[in-house]
Amino acid sequence: MAVILNERAVIKRLIAVSGADKVYYEDLTVAAGTMTELTTTGEAIDTSDNLNMFEAFQKVFVVNGAKLYVADFVNTKITDADGFTNKPSRGDIVHQYHATDPAQMVVDYIDSTNTVMYGYVTAGTFRITVAIRTAAGDGAGDVIFPSPDAGLAKPRWYAWTPYDDDTDTYGSLPAKAYLGCLYRGRCVLSGNPNYPHQWYMSKIGDPWNWVYSST
Repeated sequence: MAVILNERAVIKRLIAVSGADKVYYEDLTVAAGTMTELTTTGEAIDTSDNLNMFEAFQKVFVVNGAKLYVADFVNTKITDADGFTNKPSRGDIVHQYHATDPAQMVVDYIDSTNTVMYGYVTAGTFRITVAIRTAAGDGAGDVIFPSPDAGLAKPRWYAWTPYDDDTDTYGSLPAKAYLGCLYRGRCVLSGNPNYPHQWYMSKIGDPWNWVYSST
């Protein structure tokens, strides 16, 4: 079997914050160097407090005390007001049937609202009201979202929580953090004023899993 290697251009962009509690990103769809405000309605940063940012997994993680956020430049956001019929796990591939342009996506993250799913689209375009399912084909597999809205393109901004905000399964992020970095594939947080000696690490390659065990 022939292996085809296609070159992929590396895209880098500037992310900046202002003293007015605003976040800006370099909008390459307009022109290099053009800064566009990223909508953070209801989840604003606080530049009067210490703020740290780091890049990982094609996202920017914002560490701002009790305000922990993600600027996501890789995932598409899909919502369904009816909520999940079945919740996918991280890494699951979900499908939406279409006769000529079926869509599929690798699930990355779901939040606590029970109505939002983020993932990397690998084929097609997700459409409104057509059920998203666990398998390809018309009516195949189990329903994930029964009547979704159309996918919303990147970048997206959202609160940084464990996957599905399920702290029993995925642990908890610290209540406050002021230091953050990526270390050997793990997101690392520290600077909680109540526990300044503690460092918190995510699972390798998974910024949504913070469960710990004693060793």
